Amino acid sequence: MPYTREAADSYVIGYAEQAAMLWAIRGQTSPRLLGVIELTPEPLGSAELGYWLGAEHRGAGIMSEAIRAVVEFGLSPHGADLTRISWLAVAGNVGSARAARSAGFRYEGERRLALPHRDERLDGWFASLLRDDDREPKPGWPV
Repeated sequence: MPYTREAADSYVIGYAEQAAMLWAIRGQTSPRLLGVIELTPEPLGSAELGYWLGAEHRGAGIMSEAIRAVVEFGLSPHGADLTRISWLAVAGNVGSARAARSAGFRYEGERRLALPHRDERLDGWFASLLRDDDREPKPGWPV
């Protein structure tokens, strides 16, 4: 379901202004917004990775490149100095899973009805990346 102008305004004015580590994804030759990527801080040196990308830009490696850059910032002692970054998505979100896998995230499994999504609970896929992990894609993903 497409987002409304009201939802976009609420996101920009209500949420994005307060976000600690939120970046816009733009093309190299255009100021047009393609998507966003974020690290949401969690206790004890960890954060959750979240992102979205406009449908017309998917499949071109844009998000994989953005994830690698944000992960390096997040885990670097000269950046956010995190120990762990977690990723989660609704089970079946293959595009998001492929992007996380390409950055070296380790798949940890599926949790039943673990994600509140709009007015329901859905199964979720979960993964993480630790500071000392290599960044090579790992097997074990359901995609």
